[in-house]
Amino acid sequence: MKQFSGKLGEAAAGGTQLASGAKQLGTGTAALQTGVGKLSGGVSSLADGSKQLGDGAGKLANGLTELKDGSGELATKLKDAAQKTSEVKKTDEVVNMFAEPVSSSENKTESVSNYGTGMTPFFLSIGLFVGSLISTIVLKMRETSVSGATGWNRFVSRTLVFGSVSIFQSVILASFMLYGLGLKTHSAGLFYLFTIITGLTFMLIVQALVTWLDLPGRYVIILLLVFQLAASAGTFPIELIPSWLQAISQWLPMTHSIVGLRAVVSSGNFDVMWHQAEILSIYAVVSVLLTLTYFLLNGRRTKKDTEVAESGQPLTV
Repeated sequence: MKQFSGKLGEAAAGGTQLASGAKQLGTGTAALQTGVGKLSGGVSSLADGSKQLGDGAGKLANGLTELKDGSGELATKLKDAAQKTSEVKKTDEVVNMFAEPVSSSENKTESVSNYGTGMTPFFLSIGLFVGSLISTIVLKMRETSVSGATGWNRFVSRTLVFGSVSIFQSVILASFMLYGLGLKTHSAGLFYLFTIITGLTFMLIVQALVTWLDLPGRYVIILLLVFQLAASAGTFPIELIPSWLQAISQWLPMTHSIVGLRAVVSSGNFDVMWHQAEILSIYAVVSVLLTLTYFLLNGRRTKKDTEVAESGQPLTV
């Protein structure tokens, strides 16, 4: 009985170990299932990679085939080029052609000796225009020293005075440029002539505007000067200014004076100078007609007011 009890205790301990082993077996089985899942995923990834590797190998094979074909074509073309080149005779002209396949030529049509010469047309035009504006401040625009002068007489008087002042300042300015600063031109005589034409044109334009508008006319002249400084292409190509300024550039008198002076100073193309002189003459004639219209209209009114004043009747406004 005692021996049976001992064996029963051993059996109980073995049962406990068996239960613990069964538990470990369950845990191992779960881990085995997880590992099998991962192994299945790895096998799928391996299969996908093998497929991509197969596709890449196919593309590589195609690329190698194309490379082989291209290399063959290149070899053929090089062989043909070598045969054609061997047929070319070696001369100095051929050697120079290969040494310098592209050549450039420089054509100096309007070269100037220095920066000041190149800027002369621009600053000379500015000086003549500003001088005309200053003349309107010094000289009377509408009245003369002769009492009772008609509108025609006042027009002739004022125009002759302003014209004389313009010619005087043009000659002085041109002489200073030629002999004071040593300006080199293609023709000193034509330089004097075109400077006088430019000065007269500017003076007549200024006279017409200030005669009609008085003080506001001077502001219009300043505004016109500003536009001409920006749009006359005196310091840079006209293509660099805004398109709307390019559109009005050809309507500004200073644009034509600059082109004409450049022809005399730089290029010597006197046909261009005469063409610009004709355009400036049109501006001058239109300005003279505007001034004449003002004096004739104003002269009639003044004559009527004078007759009424002499008769003793009250003036009507």
